[in-house]
Amino acid sequence: ASVYKQAEARRADGDGAAAVDAFLRVAAISPDPAVRATAEFDAAAQLVNLKQWDRAIPVLEGYRRSYPKDARVPDVTRNLAVAYSEAGRPGDAAAEFERIAANVSEDREVRREALQSAADLYQKAKDGPRAAVVLERFIGEFPTPLGPAVEARQRLAEFAAASGNRSREQFWQRELLKADASAGPQRTDRSRYLAARAQLALTTPARDAFRSIRLVAPLKKSLAAKRKALDIALKGYKDAVDFRVGEVTSAANFEMAELYRSLGKDVMASERPKNLSRDEREQYDTLLEEQAFPFEEQAIELHGVNAARIRDGLYDDSVRKSYAALAELKPARYGKTETGTDVAVWLASAPPELRNQVSDALAKRTAGDLPAAAAGLQDAVAKAGTSPALLTELGLTQRLQGRLDDAVASYQQALAAQPGYLPALRNLAVLMDLYLDDPVGALPYFEQYKAGVPEDKQINGWVVEVRQRAAKLAPPAAVPDATPPATSPAAPNGDPTRTPT
Repeated sequence: ASVYKQAEARRADGDGAAAVDAFLRVAAISPDPAVRATAEFDAAAQLVNLKQWDRAIPVLEGYRRSYPKDARVPDVTRNLAVAYSEAGRPGDAAAEFERIAANVSEDREVRREALQSAADLYQKAKDGPRAAVVLERFIGEFPTPLGPAVEARQRLAEFAAASGNRSREQFWQRELLKADASAGPQRTDRSRYLAARAQLALTTPARDAFRSIRLVAPLKKSLAAKRKALDIALKGYKDAVDFRVGEVTSAANFEMAELYRSLGKDVMASERPKNLSRDEREQYDTLLEEQAFPFEEQAIELHGVNAARIRDGLYDDSVRKSYAALAELKPARYGKTETGTDVAVWLASAPPELRNQVSDALAKRTAGDLPAAAAGLQDAVAKAGTSPALLTELGLTQRLQGRLDDAVASYQQALAAQPGYLPALRNLAVLMDLYLDDPVGALPYFEQYKAGVPEDKQINGWVVEVRQRAAKLAPPAAVPDATPPATSPAAPNGDPTRTPT
């Protein structure tokens, strides 16, 4: 009792280390089991307060072994969970949180959070299988609130994907769809987003099944099978679009366009009947072209719809891929490209600090870090003043980000600094034509650029194509004007009719 009083006095004085030693001494010399238990518990609690995890853990473990039915065991378990976690033993900490969750006398919210912590810690310990078991238990015991249960399903799908278990991944993706569909008023933007992505992923096998069907003679039979597979895949992607999640919609639109494009290619590459004469083969090929052409047109239309999403502020990877596909399908319309600048000349005479800053920004753009590249170039423009080369590089970077209005402003500033600056003229013309769908506004810039490179036959072809579309949208008197306007608002959508290449 005297030693215990000393321990309490040390604790009251703030001498935690001395208090621990005294409590442990009581546990060693007292003949009373109850006193020993209390002293050990107080010693362990003091060690936890001192964050001496390596000393606290064996004391806590010994206490639970010695007094398994003691009323303080739940507190010991909680302290062990913290101690293991802080000591860098996530697997052991996870097991303690499982113990907490298994204690039915604990508050429901405490048990729910304990299971979540256990799953997180098993994952941190790189024990995916055990984390998956805990997450499945979590979903079974705590189906509400919806948010954490949906996240658990998502993590289970990710675990299955990481382990290569495709069937289990699809199971949890379907569970995500079910959970979102049955959520009612609990449905959230997050649950809808995860369900949309799940629907997109679940359609991949149907897409692959469609691609795997070869068109062989007789074409009518194999084409029917391929069309059936096409319908299944299209339905899956249309269901994904119905979730109205931007990035999922653009991905689904891209995939649907590519389905039609693939079908057109496959029709043209299909096996021909044997023993056809030369004339019969030509007639057969003509018939195939008639079959394939509508599929290619459908692909162009869907890719065009996807590309137009940039004007709504969405410029993700699927939209970029649709632009690339259109450049192959309709090169005369979508094959126009931007150009670099003479920024190297500017760098040669720039102060070292600015030279390094701009070089770093351009390197980041090449590496795909567009926000950092744009920020670096914007700062360089502010420091260097009106450099048409820098402003044009900034405009190109902003266009790559999908910041079309900012890019237009940068190009126009470059032209204000140096009227007739060819890279800015070309890039602004391409931006207005391809990305703002404004051939009327783009034409003067194309015309002025062409005047600066009169021998470039490619540019001549671009100008002819743009003039054809601009003529359908503007009065004839407005089309020949080659003087760039001060501002160029986007015109209504152009004629979607396919232009021969």
